[in-house]
Amino acid sequence: MRSHLLRIWGIPVGIGILAFMLRLFYLLQFQESPFFTYLLGDGKGYLEWGAEIASGDWIGTQVFYQAPLYPYFLGFIQVLFEDPLWPIRLTQSVMGSLGCVCLYLVGKRLLSQEAGVITGVLAALYAPAIFFDGLLQKASVGFFLFSLALWQMVLALETEKRRYWFSAGVVLGLLSLIRENAALLIFVWVVWPWIPGKFSTIRTVLPQPNALAVKRFVLSAMVLMGVGIVLLPVGFRNWVVGDMWTFTTSQLGPNLYMGNNPKTDGMYYALRYGRGVYLYERNDAKELAEEALGRPLTSGEVSSYWVGKSIEFAVEHPLDWMELNIRKWLLVWNRYELNDTDDYYLYQTWSPLLSSLDHVVHFGLVSTLAVIGLFLTAQKQWRRLLLFYVLAAALLASILPFAIHGRYRFVLLPLLLLFAGAGAWELKQRLQHKLYKSCGIALFAGGISLVMTYLPMVNPLPALGYYNLALAYQDAKDYPKALDSVERALVLNPGFPEGFNLRGNIYAALQNYEAALKDHTAALQLVPSYIDVYRNRGHVYLKLGQHDRAIQEYTRALEEGGSDEVYFDRGLAYVSGHFYEQAVSDLNVAIQAEINLPDAYAFRGWAYAQMKQFEPALKDLNQALALESNHASAYSKRGVIYIQLQQHEAALADLNRALEISPELADAYDHRGKLYFLLKQYEQAVNDWTQAIRFDPKRIEAYNNRGTVAMLIWGRKAEACSDWKKACELGDCQNYQLAVKRQDCE
Repeated sequence: MRSHLLRIWGIPVGIGILAFMLRLFYLLQFQESPFFTYLLGDGKGYLEWGAEIASGDWIGTQVFYQAPLYPYFLGFIQVLFEDPLWPIRLTQSVMGSLGCVCLYLVGKRLLSQEAGVITGVLAALYAPAIFFDGLLQKASVGFFLFSLALWQMVLALETEKRRYWFSAGVVLGLLSLIRENAALLIFVWVVWPWIPGKFSTIRTVLPQPNALAVKRFVLSAMVLMGVGIVLLPVGFRNWVVGDMWTFTTSQLGPNLYMGNNPKTDGMYYALRYGRGVYLYERNDAKELAEEALGRPLTSGEVSSYWVGKSIEFAVEHPLDWMELNIRKWLLVWNRYELNDTDDYYLYQTWSPLLSSLDHVVHFGLVSTLAVIGLFLTAQKQWRRLLLFYVLAAALLASILPFAIHGRYRFVLLPLLLLFAGAGAWELKQRLQHKLYKSCGIALFAGGISLVMTYLPMVNPLPALGYYNLALAYQDAKDYPKALDSVERALVLNPGFPEGFNLRGNIYAALQNYEAALKDHTAALQLVPSYIDVYRNRGHVYLKLGQHDRAIQEYTRALEEGGSDEVYFDRGLAYVSGHFYEQAVSDLNVAIQAEINLPDAYAFRGWAYAQMKQFEPALKDLNQALALESNHASAYSKRGVIYIQLQQHEAALADLNRALEISPELADAYDHRGKLYFLLKQYEQAVNDWTQAIRFDPKRIEAYNNRGTVAMLIWGRKAEACSDWKKACELGDCQNYQLAVKRQDCE
């Protein structure tokens, strides 16, 4: 009994253990990397989305723009674990290991046990698969689901049992919620029962005349039922919360255009330069489409617009489009793992295991063996493997229209590994039996494939990896490490505009505004239309109190096609520069676009207050507090209005509440100090102004007011002169000069 179980389960269990131990060992090494904790790009976005789901927001409010299954997977884990990073990666490692086992089972049933073992071991050792299992990216779950789907397909073809056709449909439905291009695989699987008998392994000789048609119909129906159970609820949800009936997402059009436009090189292309992150993609696609068509658009209309732009490029520039697609094919079939936010090669710095395996089991090896396997199996087993040839062709056809990255082509891996296992075993068998002639064409094709994988298509320098690491450090407010990382990126790529922009932002956070402006200017010299740099330079000028320059920068950002967020920024600059009517106009746009609503209402309320329009001012501030009950600045601003309306008790309550929420809010201390002064509570007033100065050492008005109390109420000339002199050094010399003229101060 024991030997029987060992014979059945020994190999798959061994492959699973090998795969999991390699992934665990990699994670133990990788945990020393800052990337383990500081998440980048989509990984960060997925975790945040998962946290929203875990907190109870299971439905959402918009049509899905990104594939939704992975965030729900993360949300489930976040419900179970307070610190989810290790549990997520361990779960993905288990799933990746099970995927290796599934591929062994597919290879064993479809080809031979030996081919299955080679397939499973290659999958366990494949370095990029180990890398993806350690990322918070959907590629890992996609690998598992596709491997599981292939196993279910093989069982369905062998047994013709309806439950396997159904289960394969379920898994393919789930896969399409990870990778939308899996819809083509669903189509292939639905129509496969109708393939003529000479091209299919489905039994077509049945006793009843109409039995074959009924059988085919039932099998297709089982697939559709499986797919429908997964996708129909998603489609209904999208229709209910949004304006579009779609079974997956609404990003087909923008994604298609990113891979088919005059400016792309075949890799990722942001619709607006420098905004290639998940935070901007959806809004940029919508705003640019609406601007072009001059009207509001639904999610479906936005997608259709970008599909049209993609087709327009292909029709108007056919030679360029063909050249682009040839390049994209070469990128897909390249040994180099094209970097996205997570740099495969930079991560090897922290994992000798990953680095070692990358020299042995990489895309160049697997793809070459797969080509050999395709040619060798096609000679005698083409009918049995036809479905898998078609699936591979369908996946390639679904990848090429879009931008190419390592994780985008990763969906091909299960099929490539399957054919690689077949190729390695068949080649060994034929060479062992001296069947050299039958190997010649396969080896020749494999050689061409190997050469193709080593064509120098991309710059291998990891500048982007260090740039992304700097972004992660910046997000964690670890500015020294952020600065070190971005400087490494700029050493590797001195013409890196994003690097100069980021370094400028880091300098601004460190209050080195001169260096920040220098770097932002360098970025604009490289890319004069870089919208975010104008915006960031505006932020710096605003910090320096140069409101006019800030407004100019924000205006230029809008002229270059900046999003509605820039209206919010410029509205704040107008408020700071005392241009209140213009501020209200810009903040109206921001509020209509639902940009930073609590802050937008708070600052528009403040602008109304400065124009003595207290009724709309209070209405806006109340709305800000309704949206964010702990908005300290809104309480502070409303407190000021109550002071002006002589509602001192309400003012004091609001200012106290502001300081309860934010004990370091200089504005609230300053305004409460003025209130205490009006109430003739001078000691409390001075204490508050002292606190205001503590948290904002450049607060001129607090120095002047504290000096006034010291001179006029307490007769403390030395203290008054010190405060007024400091105010003069900061730019307001009126009190100090009068005191000198009266000979109260020297």
